[in-house]
Amino acid sequence: ETIEGLPPNLLNPPTGCRFAPRCPHRAAVCDTDPVPVEQDGRYVACHRAEEIAHQATAPIPPAAPGLSP
Repeated sequence: ETIEGLPPNLLNPPTGCRFAPRCPHRAAVCDTDPVPVEQDGRYVACHRAEEIAHQATAPIPPAAPGLSP
């Protein structure tokens, strides 16, 4: 999946995460703080990597009675 928008200006990169201006998971911390590069022994470049990964692996709740998925 690609990220919408244009890549950051490499001569004048944004403060914080370089993907923040076009990221759908953007949080306030992404605009100001440097991005961690390693988290739990894995190389990631996202303040919310653990949270996003957890959401992707969380079980899907069953549909309400009478509704089809």
